[in-house]
Amino acid sequence: MEHIAPHLRHGPFSTGPLLRNMTPFINEHIRQEPVYRLDQARVVFANHALLQHDFPQLADEALEALNPALTDMEPERKRAAIEQMIEDWLWAHTAFISCEQALRGQVNTPIPVREETVRGHRPYFYGRALIYSVSHNMQFLEEPVAGPPRQQGLLDVKGVGVRPGNVPTWDTHSDGLMRLAEAFREVIFQELIDKILCHHGINCRTVPCYGVIDPGFDMILKNHFHLPAGLLIRRAHRRPIYKWAVKDPDSPEVPIEKEVELTLRRYGITSTGWDTILSFDQEDGNLVVKYGENTLAYSPQSQDWIIELTGFQGERLELEGINLQFTREVNEGAPQIIDFGGFWHRETFENPLVSLVACRPVRLGEIIKPGEPKFVTPDPEVRPPLDVWGKTGEVFGFDQSAAWQGFHNDNQELLCLNLARRFRDRELTGRQVREYLDRYIQTAVDRFSSAPI
Repeated sequence: MEHIAPHLRHGPFSTGPLLRNMTPFINEHIRQEPVYRLDQARVVFANHALLQHDFPQLADEALEALNPALTDMEPERKRAAIEQMIEDWLWAHTAFISCEQALRGQVNTPIPVREETVRGHRPYFYGRALIYSVSHNMQFLEEPVAGPPRQQGLLDVKGVGVRPGNVPTWDTHSDGLMRLAEAFREVIFQELIDKILCHHGINCRTVPCYGVIDPGFDMILKNHFHLPAGLLIRRAHRRPIYKWAVKDPDSPEVPIEKEVELTLRRYGITSTGWDTILSFDQEDGNLVVKYGENTLAYSPQSQDWIIELTGFQGERLELEGINLQFTREVNEGAPQIIDFGGFWHRETFENPLVSLVACRPVRLGEIIKPGEPKFVTPDPEVRPPLDVWGKTGEVFGFDQSAAWQGFHNDNQELLCLNLARRFRDRELTGRQVREYLDRYIQTAVDRFSSAPI
């Protein structure tokens, strides 16, 4: 990968780009929609340093200018007061749910809301996220918040509910929500992957998270199991626009994503999951092709091409499709990764890896097979410790008690499910939740921080 933007490698988080207003989205068919204030929402934790970096109105000096009482406080008390102001500001600008979600009850428990509404901005390809403009929403907020009256900045929030006219259902990607545990899990992988990329020296960073909010209601799973819902607040960003919903075979993104995926695999991390597994089998002499859980049909000519490319010999074959998602800057020499719900820790890798591209049967791009020089398996010296990151059924004293019934979760999920439940039940504070996540991430960082690249 050509190292064009070295500034991305430095500092505790990527420095940009920082989108201050909706102008960059002007040609992207964005629609405004009203959203309700969540009545029982609580900030779990916030990345205070990142918020102060991205929003000048939250800097210590700006807050002191508006709140002179801060000046005379002792340092520890002053720090606590400033952090609370930042969290109040984050709550004021992001603790909302879509109107359509608030009116429906199949996939969630009743959602307590207030009459206060603001306007969210939803790009046409967003399913459960909205972008909030700080300056635009200031005119709608009922309560004053920290910072001067005229403020700039954007906040991207995931888990806000379905768009107007849609009905939330249990179909895949159709409930409009995210679990609070899922938000915690995204924070774990976002921060860990960012540290891995910095350690390895790759010119790529992750889009950072500003914080997590507990909206105060539960998701209802299809088996009627209840789990706390959550909101994940992220730095605003722009997604690539693909003509065929996925990158072209000759896109410069192809070698970038391959390098990043292979790098992560050395550390035992992968973007490949069940929904990008390509499976090939034989039934009554016919080729059976599946993409995730979907069975696909192809002409005899395409089947011959698939068999030749994959080397299918009649026995079940699985390929692991790379599932990295980048911001639009990926083709400008400044790649940043977004969306971390599909990342996993693996003890080893045994199936071929494949790049997914447009205009090809089953999206088959380059295939890297076990035994080839480019194929990567985890390096024990830098891979996260298996007793903490594997499927042991227990981590930091937490077990399956808060997990999905009848489903064996990995340790990341176990930890996050327990933290979500205990925060909701007020058995843990937000600070304690953040400390557990930091401790968990650090167990992985400790393995590679002193290892050679």
